[in-house]
Amino acid sequence: EVLQFRQTLVRLVSHMHESALDEIAGCRDRFPTIDKCSLDDETLRFVATCQDKYGWNRVLSLQHMIQVLITHHIHTGMLDIPPPILSRVYQTLSRGLVNLLNAVKIKDTSFPFPWAQMITCLLAVHTVYTPFIIVSITTSLYWALPVSFVPIFGMIALNLVASELEMPFGTDENDLPLHHFQREMNQGLLLLLHERSDHIPSTRANATQCIDELMSCERGEKVRSLSRYQSQSLDDLDDIEADELITKEPKCIAKQESKEESKAVDVAVQGLRNQVDIENKLDKDMIAISQNSKALATFADDLTPVMVEHEAALYKLMDTLPQLEAVFKGVQVPLMSI
Repeated sequence: EVLQFRQTLVRLVSHMHESALDEIAGCRDRFPTIDKCSLDDETLRFVATCQDKYGWNRVLSLQHMIQVLITHHIHTGMLDIPPPILSRVYQTLSRGLVNLLNAVKIKDTSFPFPWAQMITCLLAVHTVYTPFIIVSITTSLYWALPVSFVPIFGMIALNLVASELEMPFGTDENDLPLHHFQREMNQGLLLLLHERSDHIPSTRANATQCIDELMSCERGEKVRSLSRYQSQSLDDLDDIEADELITKEPKCIAKQESKEESKAVDVAVQGLRNQVDIENKLDKDMIAISQNSKALATFADDLTPVMVEHEAALYKLMDTLPQLEAVFKGVQVPLMSI
């Protein structure tokens, strides 16, 4: 029952879109539809006679039939859809009808005939009198021809362009591609009839969940091309995926082992680098210590003669230290600092 509803709805919508394009293009049955002859005889008879016999709008008739079809299946319980979502269907149909009426206004509102007649007369006068005026102004034939031709050609070209823009709907070369619009609509409707259009997507059982691997895929390092699937049918995809799973497991194991080996090598290399850095630092410290010891020895050699020369004065100063400590006892500054 669901399949029957979907098949009927797709044919009615395609026929309604084709009727709308016929109305704005001023023709009839010039655009392809999706097998409208498969509809029941009563529907085809009503669609054929609603415009020819009663003068009704065929687009409105088909839209009403679509609404009746949807409402009937709602009452039968087949369309178990929440009302807020289902109301969007009716809103989309009404919005499409409003857009059609706007296009019909452009088609039916033509350029005022008196204005078009006046423009034609003025162009004729301009074409006749411009060469005589140019000849009376200049005596050169080489200047008279282009100066007369260019403005006349430009005014006539603008008038022809305006007449083409006045009616953009039709089957001329400069009109809108209505056949392309109908084909796009049919392609979108045929998508709903495909056997896998209601497929529920999911991930594989062995899909990775590691954030690092997903980030590498996002950077394009592990993006898998789907071009080889284009030549395969949908029935053969399961076999292809099974073969991939069989060949993928040993590759993954080998790749994991190679990662562990490379990680161990990196740890060993890093340890050697740290040991070399420590040895270099110790060598630098020993050199600095040796330089400082040499400087201290030189300072001691220079200080020894001075101490020998002033030995008596130093002993006398050491004897006076207790007296100085008694004098500065009330001062908060320590004697050793002085």
